[in-house]
Amino acid sequence: MVVDKITKFLSSKWKNYKFRFVPWVAINLHHKMKDNARIVPSAAADPLISSSKVLTQLSKVVPFLVRPKKPEDSIATYSEKSRKIMFLKLGFSIERGPSLIPGGGTGVFVNRGRVRKGQVVALYPGTIYRSFEPILLASINNPFIFRCLDGTHIDGKDWGLSRLVFKSCAGRDRMGPREVADISWLTKNPINPLNVGQYVNNHTKDYPSNVAYQEVELSEGLSHETRSMMPYVNYSGGRGLPNRIVALVATRNIEQGEEILSSYLTLVGK
Repeated sequence: MVVDKITKFLSSKWKNYKFRFVPWVAINLHHKMKDNARIVPSAAADPLISSSKVLTQLSKVVPFLVRPKKPEDSIATYSEKSRKIMFLKLGFSIERGPSLIPGGGTGVFVNRGRVRKGQVVALYPGTIYRSFEPILLASINNPFIFRCLDGTHIDGKDWGLSRLVFKSCAGRDRMGPREVADISWLTKNPINPLNVGQYVNNHTKDYPSNVAYQEVELSEGLSHETRSMMPYVNYSGGRGLPNRIVALVATRNIEQGEEILSSYLTLVGK
């Protein structure tokens, strides 16, 4: 009985740890993991659309979103207004709901309209940690850490320590009454409906992916109002507003009612 309990305990720990164990990853990458990965021939071939097109699409909707003017105003009401604006400007809107994948928890769906191939569907939100910045404590038992190609990490967890860090950094960088980021992505009703990309589930054999992640550097030309609706803060202050975003771009047309699904692993090179 004791041996069985110890075996089950060690087995559960191994299931969580094995993806960080380099020898295991190296052995399995070519076989199982390669079958489930998005493969691109080179880093240059990774983007589906140009960065300028990503920013152009965002500029069609983000500047038109409005924050609640008074504390007593309902965030949920403004969130619903934002989805209507999103539909009018982009031809579709998205929202969270129970995933179609067994055990998938929360997912993201096209609840209205139709997404065209090459459209930005969502943004992956969070605190931005550069490769040399400490993320160990925030990463413990955290499945919402997104790793960029250059080693930058984005922590998209919206509760616990990650939530506290994001709110603290946003408050630190706030310019008087002017917000520097969309803090509402930490709630069930984000003012910018695009800011739910961390809840997009990984694809399966029965449910193939329909979006891919794309890293984009923000241009200095974006207005403060537009940047303040983005769900990003830098972990370290004093270096200006965040200039990195991660967009989820449609790899094919996505119809109303479909769940948005990605491939969590991208392999560069054959």
